[in-house]
Amino acid sequence: RILKGMVDANPQMSNVEVILATGADLAFDVYGMRCIVEHGNSIKTTGDAIAGFITSAVRRKLKLHEREAQMGRMKGDNTRGVDYLFIGHFHSLEVFRGVIANGSLIGTSEYAMQGSFRPEPPQQVLVNFHPEHGLNQIWAVQAQQQPAIRGADDFRLYVG
Repeated sequence: RILKGMVDANPQMSNVEVILATGADLAFDVYGMRCIVEHGNSIKTTGDAIAGFITSAVRRKLKLHEREAQMGRMKGDNTRGVDYLFIGHFHSLEVFRGVIANGSLIGTSEYAMQGSFRPEPPQQVLVNFHPEHGLNQIWAVQAQQQPAIRGADDFRLYVG
């Protein structure tokens, strides 16, 4: 709500829309591509040591695709489904078959270690949608602490 207030109050950001979720997930369209954002804690992993959580996340996307398609059919829209599922929760940045799992700003943590997630630096995912080509760029934005001379709370972000 704070970010929404800041964006709404800034006339230079009139082309930015902040959508507040009212439920467990948030569905929206970007240039005709159906996206769903959810935390990811509803995804139950199978314990697959090789693929990790991503296979369970792809199954979740397929279930959401069917849900959205059924809701679309009820409204007379036979083209609706899910193109991309954005999740967090697993503290690992992964992209596979329309699932974009965000990294974590704290990087490797006790939670990530207990979940046997791949150790990785503090990072977040940044995506770009093109009006004709859909999702066409994905970046890992690295968050790195400044040297100790500056203060422990100073961070620098760079796109890697």
